[in-house]
Amino acid sequence: MTVFLDTYEAKNGNKYLKITESRFDKTTKQSKRSSIFFFKEDLEKFKEALSEVTL
Repeated sequence: MTVFLDTYEAKNGNKYLKITESRFDKTTKQSKRSSIFFFKEDLEKFKEALSEVTL
């Protein structure tokens, strides 16, 4: 499994975080990707939840 953290700027100028997980399926021999997006207004909640898990 590989995880990518990328920051972007939307057309309206707001920044957001994209977290992508990439996994290789040995059965099908294909990569599969899943992504989740966090916009500025959600980042504080995400940070708090992450802090709880890592304590």
